[in-house]
Amino acid sequence: MKSFGIVEKKIKETDFFLEQLANSKNFLSDVQYYFSAFLSASRSITFALQSSISDIEEFKEWYEERQSELKNNDLARYFVEVRNLSQHVGYYPISSVLYTKGKVVYYFDHFLEDEIKNSIPKEDVFTACKKYFVLLLKMIQDCFRKFGHIIDPVQYFVYNITEAGKPLEDIEEELGFPRGWTKIKGIPEEERIRMLRREFEKDVTIDYVFEKYLGTDRFGKNTNATNF
Repeated sequence: MKSFGIVEKKIKETDFFLEQLANSKNFLSDVQYYFSAFLSASRSITFALQSSISDIEEFKEWYEERQSELKNNDLARYFVEVRNLSQHVGYYPISSVLYTKGKVVYYFDHFLEDEIKNSIPKEDVFTACKKYFVLLLKMIQDCFRKFGHIIDPVQYFVYNITEAGKPLEDIEEELGFPRGWTKIKGIPEEERIRMLRREFEKDVTIDYVFEKYLGTDRFGKNTNATNF
């Protein structure tokens, strides 16, 4: 199994280009380029997901259900098809412009193949991209809930302590420390566990994206963050 970090990096990359798309300065070429980059990054999320954890037990069944949901979603289907056109044909599906209150708002054009004409988003480009990204984030959030004890550093740590009963020395070794690294005279086992957990928590840097778009952490726990 590969590190789930490759999925998290693709999520952060998608967030980055969506930010750029939102902040582009009313030039059509900028919007087209950032949209193309967003398409590539967002499509890579599911590719990275399959690459990283496809050998986990129960993943195949879980992913087939999520795949079916995306295939039956008009917005998701549109973005997959447009990504293919962008990557393989060089097509930019953005040309319609609306000027409102001194701001330029871009929409998708309707000169597309018949099979996806009915899936063209009615929202502006940024709003549609955000909705699509939210769909993907909800899927990854469900993945964290289902396989967190394997893919998430903190949940992996908790699972190995509470369920698997793994010796602390084994966990120290996994972290690259000498066996017995936290076994210091006068330090109780509970403190050793807290010390090791902090090491696992250092690797958690993805929650800010979920907080920005969903108002929750990666597991769906509510936060006080303001949505983007």
